[in-house]
Amino acid sequence: GSEMCIRDRNWQDYFGGAAMAGVLTVIGEGAVTKDPTLRLENGKVVHCPKLKEFLDAFRKYYRGYGQIILQVNIDDDRIGVPEYAIKECGCEAIEFKFGQSAKGTQPVSYTHLTLPTTSR
Repeated sequence: GSEMCIRDRNWQDYFGGAAMAGVLTVIGEGAVTKDPTLRLENGKVVHCPKLKEFLDAFRKYYRGYGQIILQVNIDDDRIGVPEYAIKECGCEAIEFKFGQSAKGTQPVSYTHLTLPTTSR
């Protein structure tokens, strides 16, 4: 619809706040294609300053906790968003979405995981 979430109105503070809080935040799928200055060559992204601005808004306050994750769908992948994000913008975390059924949230048990420790 025409509704806009708070992140869309004030994304600098939203991403910066996530970094300060040390939590995960997501740049949603299709965000790159909404950049009015987006340029494609041979069907691939070659210019998208808004993506770097999103990442930098988080990095400005990043202190070792949390992460900013770029979510991509098949259309983003087709135009080379993941490669551009990593090579040109220094993106460190990407979530690939496969279909709308991926939106369901299921409970998960983590009792079988062995977490790494820093002690020796």
